[in-house]
Amino acid sequence: MPPPPGRRSPLAQAIAAVEAVLAEHPEVGARRLSDTLWLLVLSGEIRHAIPVTVRLGERTALVTSFLLRGPHGDCAALHRVLLRKNAATTRVRFALDGDDDVILVARLSTAALTAEELEAVLGEIMVVSESSFEPLVHLGYPGVFPPLARRPWPAPQTPER
Repeated sequence: MPPPPGRRSPLAQAIAAVEAVLAEHPEVGARRLSDTLWLLVLSGEIRHAIPVTVRLGERTALVTSFLLRGPHGDCAALHRVLLRKNAATTRVRFALDGDDDVILVARLSTAALTAEELEAVLGEIMVVSESSFEPLVHLGYPGVFPPLARRPWPAPQTPER
């Protein structure tokens, strides 16, 4: 059923929400691939570039982020960890794509997608990706990668008296 005269469709409102978030956050790399598909790149400390796709449908909005290639190590152990981690997330879930790569997925109602909700989803993708990446890499690829080098924290400044 079309929206009443003077009201935008849920899809048009969701498109406006995505555009509003991107306008509010120019630091997010973004490329619009079609009317309803965007490729975003979030900047992280551990994962320097976090790829995210936003795909809007008539009823469902799908936000996905690649996290990790399919494991070379103990797949069952990695999958157990992912399932347990799903219990601690709010909007996003760990999943496997068609190549058994680990991805993060948020599935939302297009009608419920607001700029605030999209910001919350992107924030959770950032936090989950940053906090999970290194432990999952070491579990999926045991002995292959050394611990990641982190930028040193600045020394605390003591106030002058």
